[in-house]
Amino acid sequence: MSTTTTRRRLPEGVTPRHSRSCASRHDSACDCAPRYQAHAWDPVTRRKVRKTFRTTAEAKSWRASATAAIERKELRAVKSPTLQAAAGELLEGMRAGAIRARGGDPYKPSTIASYEGSLHQHVLPALGRRRLSDVSRGDLVTLIERLLGAGKSASTIRNCINPLHVLFRRALDQGTIAVSPAAHLPLPALAQGRDRIATPAEQATLLEPLEPADRVLWAVAFGAGLRAGELQGLRWEDVDLDEGALHVRRSWDPKSRTFVAPKSRRSRRAVPLLATVRAALLSHAMATGRRSGLVFGRDGERPFSHSAALSRASKAWAKAQVSPLACDRDAASRGERPLPPCAKLGLHEARHSYCSTMLEAGVSPANVSRYAGHASVAFTLARYVHARADQGADDAGRMDAFLTRAVAP
Repeated sequence: MSTTTTRRRLPEGVTPRHSRSCASRHDSACDCAPRYQAHAWDPVTRRKVRKTFRTTAEAKSWRASATAAIERKELRAVKSPTLQAAAGELLEGMRAGAIRARGGDPYKPSTIASYEGSLHQHVLPALGRRRLSDVSRGDLVTLIERLLGAGKSASTIRNCINPLHVLFRRALDQGTIAVSPAAHLPLPALAQGRDRIATPAEQATLLEPLEPADRVLWAVAFGAGLRAGELQGLRWEDVDLDEGALHVRRSWDPKSRTFVAPKSRRSRRAVPLLATVRAALLSHAMATGRRSGLVFGRDGERPFSHSAALSRASKAWAKAQVSPLACDRDAASRGERPLPPCAKLGLHEARHSYCSTMLEAGVSPANVSRYAGHASVAFTLARYVHARADQGADDAGRMDAFLTRAVAP
């Protein structure tokens, strides 16, 4: 293809970079699609910081950010490491506890393993040899599009970008780059999962056919909203039956097969014991004869198997012909096919049920967020409030009653 480019005045500090075969190298009109290199002067090192982009707009924007960062002494003209070297240093620092999450907490082994797998499987083969300063937003957009074209799920793609957010944020803090190319990327939307909750009546139906030990496990899951790892790490020392509180102080990590700190600082919390949960735990203590060590362990030191607990519950519900998901009662109204009997109901769905029931009972969202160990009240409301099919009629009835009282003589 032979084309000519119109000569135009480029922004200050931006120069075109033509291909080796471009006719412009022989004093003829350009017949390639040039890239544009921006540079900013660092007076401390007396060197230029350079980066190449696909468009002049990107180059101009980067140069403005780089110049401001140099003035603030947040960027220096030093050679940045390759993405592969930076990723190795990042993972090593995470394992050692030297590199921590934004809140100051160390990264969990499962998170480190997820970052490592995503980087080595999808990111480094494509961009590992690039220097951090040379990786552009366009490169990451191309990576996302390539993964989408290969049929990768939205969650897989997001898992690839998550470690890059951390990696480039660290490079920003170190002054290696001026702008993070991973910020505000156009990520694919996650498929909307079907939220599964069980009403209090359904919970009672589900608990009935379970073996005694499993019945207590699921009663605590429904009545305290602990995560699966928190249930696996729960000790009798964390249960205060006199005070009426359950203290979440640690969690089981299946990747490293060790007990770790809870998911975040807000995850370290005290959950008030419902009367039913307290009675179930008292019965469990008497049955096991243990008042120390793990509450639900195979013994006092070894946690229960998550998959085995789910399998036993599913078999018990199938044998009793109980459907865990009568709670998906809105499927028909949404035009969806109802879930089959004994479709999977996990411990996380029990956590959904706990939060939703607490909110429906009138507990303040701030307190529900605190008991569940969520990052924010906004997350609690957005993720765990599930509207019933008849909720609209109930709310309209409350509004009608309020208006009647308000206008009554």
